[in-house]
Amino acid sequence: MFRSKIPIEQLNYDKIKIHSFSKPSKKYKIFVSIASFRDEELESTLIDLYTKAKHPESIRTFCLMQTSNEDPFNINPYTTKLKIFSIDFGEVNATLSKGVCWARALCQQQLLNEKYFLQIDSHMRFAQDWDASLVELLHETEDSKAILSCYPPAYQPNNTNLIPAIIYNKTISFEDNHSPKLKGHIINSDLEYEKHKLHQWISAGFFFTYANFCKEIPYDPYHYFIGEEIDITTRAYTRNWNSYAPKKCLIWHYYYIKEDNTRVLHWDADSNWIRLSQLSDERVKLKLKIITKEDCNDESKKNIDLFKLGEDRTLEDFQSELGINFKNKSINK
Repeated sequence: MFRSKIPIEQLNYDKIKIHSFSKPSKKYKIFVSIASFRDEELESTLIDLYTKAKHPESIRTFCLMQTSNEDPFNINPYTTKLKIFSIDFGEVNATLSKGVCWARALCQQQLLNEKYFLQIDSHMRFAQDWDASLVELLHETEDSKAILSCYPPAYQPNNTNLIPAIIYNKTISFEDNHSPKLKGHIINSDLEYEKHKLHQWISAGFFFTYANFCKEIPYDPYHYFIGEEIDITTRAYTRNWNSYAPKKCLIWHYYYIKEDNTRVLHWDADSNWIRLSQLSDERVKLKLKIITKEDCNDESKKNIDLFKLGEDRTLEDFQSELGINFKNKSINK
């Protein structure tokens, strides 16, 4: 079983109520991690995930529900039709949440003896037999440290028309904390796919890999939001993990557009988000070697040695391969 080294008393994880519906004696094949913050799409996502799977009986999901009593769409694990599936729920009041990385870290720690790990958002749709296809694509890489990841194409709730697209991720600019800002680009030919398939970027809202990834690269719960993907990507890259763009479209994502959406986000609900974001920004810059530990607030470097870079490849190797420079915020290719 995966065990975290993170002191939970610092993170409010002891306030999370666990509801288990999986079978402790059963050996599942795929572990799915879902962090949900007051999301009315969660139930539809879970139904689609299991009903579209080729082998739903081999999938165990842990879903952390960050909820508010004012939301009418909250899931009651004991009365919902989802209880027939192997879904374990964590439930916590949204006011205790410390952001998406905090939630994903808790979900990742629920991994048991599964062979594969899938992390997704709580607003997704799936292709038929997505589970068997992802396993097949992962093995086709012939890379024991392969990751399949990209920004999936979009879907709209209540619209069953899912338009497929093969996508790789590309740096287009930089955030204020020096982490790259990415955009998904559609691949239109086999030749273009061969050129861009090893894009190296891990998208936090969708990546599929071998479960031992979680032991090597535990999620850092002290990050807030901006910088989440460069952190997990560089820590994986420097331990010889490689991220490939999947050559089949198997998953879709609902992208948040403020003007068209009533969903509450963490920074809408928690007035402390600015402080959490500031500490996280400093942590990102420290990991990217923009600043040193001497420049940091003690709180922003808490337990940071548990989430350091690997030693197989360097941060400089990553920048050279991707044609970017964190410090100068430049893109060379």
